[in-house]
Formats: sequence, structure tokens, C-alpha cells
Amino acid sequence: FLAPSYPVYFVTRLVAGIGCGGGIVVGFVLIMEFLPNNHRGWMGGFGMNGLWSSGGVVMGLVAALVHHIFSSPREYQPEWEEWRYISMSAWILSLAALVAASYAPESPW
Repeated sequence: FLAPSYPVYFVTRLVAGIGCGGGIVVGFVLIMEFLPNNHRGWMGGFGMNGLWSSGGVVMGLVAALVHHIFSSPREYQPEWEEWRYISMSAWILSLAALVAASYAPESPW
């Protein structure tokens, strides 16, 4: 959202993507440690497949909403600048996940 140009945005999103990839794995393992053994299989499958897919659908809907709001002709807002607002919506959701992760308990192992 705050990147001055698309190349800067690309590099920062690449670094953020690498960090999120590691965070997903660590978060998944932490959640599996606290689940009972008889629920780990189906909860793991649902979490990694069901919730991941739902997140993609939600971000697609956010992108469609942003496009609908900002696609009206405006002299000061070119249509190709919409990526800033889509990125901001992802940033807000990531901030909420970061706050939730700060309350996660330590691993029992």
C-alpha cells in the first residue's frame, strides 16, 4: 500500500510471501499440537484445504469490490492504481492475524 512504485511493491511482497510461507507452516504445526489425536486428521485437512480456499474466495471478492468502487471514471485515480487498495485490504487482514498470533500459547513440547 505504501510502495512508491510497482518494482518496490513486487520485492516487498516477495519477502512478505516468503515470511508468510514459513508462518503458515509454523502456525499449522502449533494448532495440530493442541488438537486431540482423534481430530488431527480431519481438522488438518479442513484447515489447510477448506480455509485456504475460502481465503482465496474472500480476497477475490475484495478485489472485485475494489475494482467496482474505483473503476468509475475519475481524473485523479487511474484504474491501474487499484492494486494499492487491494494490497491494503490484505495488509489489514494480515495485521489481524498478527495480533491473533501474539496471543497464541507456547508449544507444550
